[in-house]
Amino acid sequence: LYYHRQPVDQVWYNYQTFYNPFIICVHFVIIYVHFAIIRFHLVIIYVHFAIFRVVGIIFRVFRVRDIIFAY
Repeated sequence: LYYHRQPVDQVWYNYQTFYNPFIICVHFVIIYVHFAIIRFHLVIIYVHFAIFRVVGIIFRVFRVRDIIFAY
């Protein structure tokens, strides 16, 4: 009898865990934090490339200025 009842308890347990509003809220918070971390990493990569571009322009300007001063 208990073995016959076990799948019903398993279904009720799945219903409690999957459709629990608190667990759904926790899942949404985890997804939101995950996307925030991804966006934060993308911003860091973009700022990194911008800094490299500015440093490259500065080095190019200094190289051109050294060539002008060399003449």
